Amino acid sequence: MNEVYIEKYKFSKEPKLRVINIEDDKVRGKQVFLLVKELSLYNVKLTTLANMNLKNHIRNTALNIAYDIAGDPELYDSFAKKRELPYSKICRKLGTSRTFLEIWNELITAYVIIISNPNYKLIQDYFNVIIKEQVEEVPKVINLNVFTGIVLKKSKKSAIVLSYDGIFKKISLQEECRLGDEIKGKERKSIRSYWKQLGIAAVLLIIGVSVFMYKYNKVTSILVINTTSQIKLEINSLGRVVYCYSPTEKGAELLDTGDIQNENIDNAIINIFKLAKEKKMVPDDTITIFVNGEPIEYEKLSKSQKYFTDNKLDVVINNAGYELKNRRESVVNEKSQDDGGQNKGQEATK
Repeated sequence: MNEVYIEKYKFSKEPKLRVINIEDDKVRGKQVFLLVKELSLYNVKLTTLANMNLKNHIRNTALNIAYDIAGDPELYDSFAKKRELPYSKICRKLGTSRTFLEIWNELITAYVIIISNPNYKLIQDYFNVIIKEQVEEVPKVINLNVFTGIVLKKSKKSAIVLSYDGIFKKISLQEECRLGDEIKGKERKSIRSYWKQLGIAAVLLIIGVSVFMYKYNKVTSILVINTTSQIKLEINSLGRVVYCYSPTEKGAELLDTGDIQNENIDNAIINIFKLAKEKKMVPDDTITIFVNGEPIEYEKLSKSQKYFTDNKLDVVINNAGYELKNRRESVVNEKSQDDGGQNKGQEATK
């Protein structure tokens, strides 16, 4: 077995100079039709070939392996008989990497079929293959947006073409064409072409969601409401209820009935007191609410404070050491004073 696989051929960086011949184009179209059918017998799909990211060194290595298989009777017979690459024999005879063969199996198979079959003479002639050490080519500026090749398969808006340097590509159609015609067009990218970008976006999305979920579920405050049953609410930094529970059966039933989970703290408190009032769970004396952990901003409790006032509830909130009182006596006293003032006024009038 060779220790190093020696490559003899390579694809040229420039197309061949060719004379346009309508009859040759028609014949090449028939050859393309037969080629596509034969590729399918070997389970080679043009769409798979068109989605491959074929760099120069990959194509050149695949080309040399294809020439070696086509030129070795034992390897070619095994290939043609089983309609698949004889991996073990190729590795043993050529010293190539089995991993490379398995990854680029369909590309190598396509090259072997094209190179070995004399019925594909015009397709072979379209390839521009040179001896590796024969010419030192000067790199030229290539328009990467426009791709040129012979049509292997076409639909209304696109076609899969094969270039002179062994690349299969799906391009957008600009005009009518037939199988075997040489055409130009911009690459028509499938979703596979964006796998790398989509993969990066997916990773960033997962990280972003994970950070958000961690922040959302991280409890910063615990709020304890003492109705006739004790109710506990776990609050995150966004002022949302991430978990609620009660050690009593009535309290648990109230929480199951109400829309508390994931609600903002202000609405959650109001919903709890509305349900507690319906279920006669509001005590007659002062109701205490304790906040443990980080204090809750008073702006986030403005609605509940108004609710307490409107419903004449005597509530004291111990906000991590700072008291916020809502006394119903103040409301009663104000009314008493108003009533007293009115009576005095009436007496004075009399």
